[in-house]
Amino acid sequence: MTDREEVVEVIPGMNNITVVLRRPQEMAWEAIDKLQRWWEESDALEPESREISIPGYLRRRGGTRSWATSRAIAG
Repeated sequence: MTDREEVVEVIPGMNNITVVLRRPQEMAWEAIDKLQRWWEESDALEPESREISIPGYLRRRGGTRSWATSRAIAG
């Protein structure tokens, strides 16, 4: 979409897309129509799931840090 003259920027989100138009007052309804059409014609992509482990420490009330506690909570 960024190769189109009327599009300034495209910002993908987790479940949305933001399109910044050069002349939004003139192009908004046409852009909405095109985006709706592209959405209906597109196929969903389902990436492989993955597990991400983030190691870390938790600080207890007494000021001591505990590795085992953070692993138990995270895992």
